[in-house]
This record gives sequence, structure tokens and C-alpha cells, in this order.
Amino acid sequence: WKSKQDFSSIDTKRYILKLLCLLLSSSSSVHKSTFEVASLATQSATNYRCLAHRVVVAIQIELNDNILPVMSTVPNNAFEAQKLSHYLQLCHACIQFFVVLCQSNDGIHQIRL
Repeated sequence: WKSKQDFSSIDTKRYILKLLCLLLSSSSSVHKSTFEVASLATQSATNYRCLAHRVVVAIQIELNDNILPVMSTVPNNAFEAQKLSHYLQLCHACIQFFVVLCQSNDGIHQIRL
């Protein structure tokens, strides 16, 4: 974490989640395709996952690896406070995504997996 450029990856993740929320909420075809099962390169049953599930897993990893560690410390300077602010915004986008998922049975199922 040396410069403002380091925040660009956090902001990009936040914008992607916000866009997904908007698309899921406003387009039935996007909603349907988000929950369709797609296979990866191999035909193993464990590789069949829908986009919604993959996003949920990515959010869980982001929470455990980045958001929670940053939020569990008190910022000592302006840079750390700014970093915390960016992660709080990302956390808000994650919560918004879960709220959108909870508006359908398919979404609730993906959260429970």
C-alpha cells in the first residue's frame, strides 16, 4: 500500500458489485443468466457453479482476507484511514449484493451453499 493506485483495485471491485446489483435488479434476463449453471473446462460435478455462487465465494474470500483485517485495526494515520474508508465502501457494496440476492429464492439458495 504505497499510493492511491492501490485503492483502484478496491474501487474496481466495488463498482463491479454495484453494477451487478443494478443489473440483477433491473433485468430479468440478467437475473436468469446469473443463476444458470455453467461448467468450467472439466466436466467434474464440483466445477458446475453459477455466476451468483462464484461472486458469493469471492465476497467471502475478500471479507476474510482483506476487509475484516483492515476493519479490526485502528487507523494510525490519514493513509490508513483512507484505506479503511475504501474498504468500508466495498463492504457496503457486498452487503447490497447480498440484499439483492435475498430478493429471490435462487439467491437465498446461493448464499446458503
